[in-house]
Amino acid sequence: MALWLRHIQFILVGIFTQPTFGYTNPTKADYLVLGDSISTGYGLEHKDTEAYASLLASDQNLNLDNQAVDGNTMAGLYTTLQSSSLDEKIAAAEIISITAGGNDLMSAFYTAAANTYNNGKELANQITAAEVPTIISSASDSRKDSVMIAAFLTINNFSTNAAFTTALSTYENNLRKVVNYLNSKNSKALLFINTQYNPYKSFESHQIYMLMYTNFGACIDMLNTVIKNADNGAGTKYQVVDVGAAFSNDVNSATLCNATVDPLNLDFHPNKAGHAKIKDTILNTLAHTVTLPNAITENGITATVTKTNTATNILPNVPVELTITLTGTATARKTHTITLTSASINFTGTQPINEGVTTGAGISSLGKYSFTMP
Repeated sequence: MALWLRHIQFILVGIFTQPTFGYTNPTKADYLVLGDSISTGYGLEHKDTEAYASLLASDQNLNLDNQAVDGNTMAGLYTTLQSSSLDEKIAAAEIISITAGGNDLMSAFYTAAANTYNNGKELANQITAAEVPTIISSASDSRKDSVMIAAFLTINNFSTNAAFTTALSTYENNLRKVVNYLNSKNSKALLFINTQYNPYKSFESHQIYMLMYTNFGACIDMLNTVIKNADNGAGTKYQVVDVGAAFSNDVNSATLCNATVDPLNLDFHPNKAGHAKIKDTILNTLAHTVTLPNAITENGITATVTKTNTATNILPNVPVELTITLTGTATARKTHTITLTSASINFTGTQPINEGVTTGAGISSLGKYSFTMP
């Protein structure tokens, strides 16, 4: 996948010291966001500016179309895709991202915890999976301690619990379906999927709740193994952005999410700092630096190339706007050639200028622009 640039054409007129050129401004790349409440920015005070997708769109000058849904699962995403309601958006997108898995995992956990609590109780005294986090976080619910015990019993062997193993298998099956569907509608877009992070890092040093961090983390690792599995398309049909590893390796990992021990809060969503971390991880994983040619003088004419994009690192498929400044004395009715050399930009006359993503892919060490005096 390569960065593309709009045609740049210029004509020299007489003797000049100011650039005389014209070009078509590159259009913004369309960025389609799919997934769950992490992508919507759930819980943020200003999600339109603080959510990772919004931050990425601002950094890269993208047209953001956020179609993520609070509470969504990979199965829910696939159901939406099957309705064909997003087909036009998918086909038009240069960049597509997916964050999904947290609800798949937590729904299985709450179901298992509710089943443990309900075991042996009359129907009237039983609870639903949806009630588990509410009761645990309550300061006054008389069932809190009993539900907490059920939750700890559940998390102790959750990685082998039938509710989790079934959810994991279902997730993987739907992941493949989602990826294949997106590729069938648009195989050229940059598609990346974020891994899941452990939101309970702040529980690690707490004697009572540390099991939530370690045992739940083991299940997240299993989920991320599915996302990273080449058999599911990782590395070919989609790129993996390892948000989970980035959070884990951050010295401030315990402060990137909403979950807290006191008061007990199991909310797994990232906070403002967490969203900024996700955005940085995406750029650190997928983006690369545009290497511009040094200024060069040929036949009395100097060409200087600058990049007007404010971002240092540019994602594949994001248009890069270049300004070519020409100074010097041109000779009438003579064709001049300026040779511009770069490690990452291939200048090819009035054809689109391509920048390669990896060495040997779309990269040329030599390119030429020709211009003729009238």
